[in-house]
Amino acid sequence: PSDGQGGNIHTAAFATGSSSVLYAAVRDHGIYKSTDGGYNWNLKNSGLPQDNGAVRPDFLAVHPTNNLVLWASVRGVRGVYKSTNGGD
Repeated sequence: PSDGQGGNIHTAAFATGSSSVLYAAVRDHGIYKSTDGGYNWNLKNSGLPQDNGAVRPDFLAVHPTNNLVLWASVRGVRGVYKSTNGGD
């Protein structure tokens, strides 16, 4: 992650039709997005609930034809969160 803290990737999702857009759920850090094939990553936790100060994503999925639509579940919270702007 670009915050320099590192972490374990729990799950990853790749945007269909774009080899440069990748998402990764990093344990106890949150969801990161790369738009350059994984060279650089940006944290995309806006709107996601925290548990003791950390976002703990469990699952990610990207819409098969629109890489701006992303779904995520977060550990300890019921429900699925949806972004329609690529996490921005």
